[in-house]
Amino acid sequence: MYRALLLLPLLALLSAAPLSARAAEPCCSEGYADLLARVLPSVVSLSVTKVTRMESSGTRTTARRERFFGSGFIIDPKGIIVTNRHVVQDAVDITAIFHDSTQAPARLIAAAIGADLAVLQVNVGHPLQALSFANSDFVRIGDEVLAIGNPYGLGMSASAGIVSGLNRNLNETPFDDDIQTDAAINPGNSGGPLINTAGEVVGVDTAFYSQTGGGYIGIGYAIPSNDADFITRHLLDPTLPSPGWIGIRVQDVSPLVAKGFDAPTPGGAVITEVDGAGPGYAAGLRPGDDILDVAGDPVTDSRDLLREIGLLDLGSPVDLTIWRDHRQQTVSVTPAAMPNIVAPPAAVMAPEQMAEMAPSSGPDAKLAVLTESARQQFKIAPSIIGVLVQSVARDTSPGEDSLQPGDVITNVNGTPVETPDEIDSTIRKARAEHQAYVPFLVSGKEGLRWVTIYTGMKEAQ
Repeated sequence: MYRALLLLPLLALLSAAPLSARAAEPCCSEGYADLLARVLPSVVSLSVTKVTRMESSGTRTTARRERFFGSGFIIDPKGIIVTNRHVVQDAVDITAIFHDSTQAPARLIAAAIGADLAVLQVNVGHPLQALSFANSDFVRIGDEVLAIGNPYGLGMSASAGIVSGLNRNLNETPFDDDIQTDAAINPGNSGGPLINTAGEVVGVDTAFYSQTGGGYIGIGYAIPSNDADFITRHLLDPTLPSPGWIGIRVQDVSPLVAKGFDAPTPGGAVITEVDGAGPGYAAGLRPGDDILDVAGDPVTDSRDLLREIGLLDLGSPVDLTIWRDHRQQTVSVTPAAMPNIVAPPAAVMAPEQMAEMAPSSGPDAKLAVLTESARQQFKIAPSIIGVLVQSVARDTSPGEDSLQPGDVITNVNGTPVETPDEIDSTIRKARAEHQAYVPFLVSGKEGLRWVTIYTGMKEAQ
């Protein structure tokens, strides 16, 4: 009753307004539509084929191929893509899928050892639209952000949220200082960009928190853009000076640890191990030293210390203020180049022998002979002859370019088929002839369509 009375004046005003004026007014806010229209061409979905080892009943080791999904984004018009290292780890084949459904094989350039980052390259014959890194030092809790990627292999998706935390430590590397967000990050979002309202990348989506092992519950993490920018520049240009290194392992100084060492206050970073071949050992550092500052800059925690050391000039002595034997002391140490910061493609991609052990199983589906009971179950006409798609892999995304339960494969590479063995034989023949893709003619609910299946062979570049 009260709602109807309140609406009457509004209805009267609307009825008095000219129809053309009412039709011209927007019905709602555009939200992030314009922003996404600008950035989506720079974001890619990654379809990654990996090799998984399996132990057979005997002593012989076997392997099989599995398809995984991830995300990435372009940082250079030449086709340079940033993603997570774990997205491409043990990969045999990487395909980049653009927002307009264009696909291109992606080549791994290098991956980081001390961070979950990797860089790929694609060649599509023309310059690509790239995203820019923002200065993540200016990111604040409460800033609006969007996470863009390929969750669960469903296709390009965007979710909105805010920065809900900073300097989060996932205990994955000594340098973790991740951005936390409540924008939805799910499996498949890894490697995608976390962008601000200016369309700049403030982070690389890398993980989400879940007590059940499922998907999004409101806590996701991204590698800050400053870290990602620094690391990717080193991955792309091995001639750049390496980060500083003094060869120590450290931990945070908690209030209890501070009491144990009779340190004046919590803070700093206490040494747990010293590399005998590192500059710290040569300078006389030892386990139990609590490093309080670097060249006068106070150390807040262990990650802060390692980041400060990483930015020091190589070969130039620097003073460390430490707490040792119940008093402050100064130690001079000369940073050296951090060893082993870049993993070459051969150390990340699956070795050739593993790929050979796991020949392509063809489509990500369970195939069966087309029986009368199957015709009734899936309502397949008697005139259709071929091989039944009984089920598909869980990580296969739906769509006209993929197989679905109830489909019938009628022709492979121009040859009619009626049994799964005939399909397997055709795929093996294609592999022997180094054919990367094989066309399948498929009968489904919407009629006939062609579906392309990857054979596992590398596509000619």
